[in-house]
Amino acid sequence: MTTKMRLRRRGSAAILASERDLTAFHEAGHAVAHVLTGLPFYDARIWVETDRRGWRRERRWRGVVRPTPESDGYPVADEHLAGLAVVVLTGPEAEARRIHQTDGWHCALSAIRTGVQEDNDYPDGDLDGLPELLADAGVTRAEAERVTADLVAEWWPQIAHIADILQQRRNMMSAEITAVVQRPTATWTSSRNWSTS
Repeated sequence: MTTKMRLRRRGSAAILASERDLTAFHEAGHAVAHVLTGLPFYDARIWVETDRRGWRRERRWRGVVRPTPESDGYPVADEHLAGLAVVVLTGPEAEARRIHQTDGWHCALSAIRTGVQEDNDYPDGDLDGLPELLADAGVTRAEAERVTADLVAEWWPQIAHIADILQQRRNMMSAEITAVVQRPTATWTSSRNWSTS
């Protein structure tokens, strides 16, 4: 019985470490997309949240890329809605690429959507308003996913570096993330051709 308890603890610690890794990559993806699309943000952070359910305690990693304090959430002008769609998709895309660990993986989101009930339902809570956002931006989901997959593939080393720092420090300010990306803002998405190729 003692051995089983030890194995369970070790297993749950391994699961928690894996969840920390995926959460860090998810938030790093969002943060890099913020820099490349020119949408302002304050910081990216990850933390452990403990949920007590009766006699059991569940620990889960959570993360967020927070908007700037002077903005009220993410107010975005119509011309930046396509960029916001890319920001929303980049977190899950980076997480999916980390899960599959494949160089040259194109559109990892399509892989994690297999078996999903509805066509536009994703296994990620921050994509709940995506269909409306895409409709308002005048962009198809396929186009946004393609652009997002290209972004993650092109910027994977920076995403991985930011994810490593998030795992160590649990917080990175927008200026630090921008320095890692080392790219002028507001050029990446605006220079992309949204038509399918």
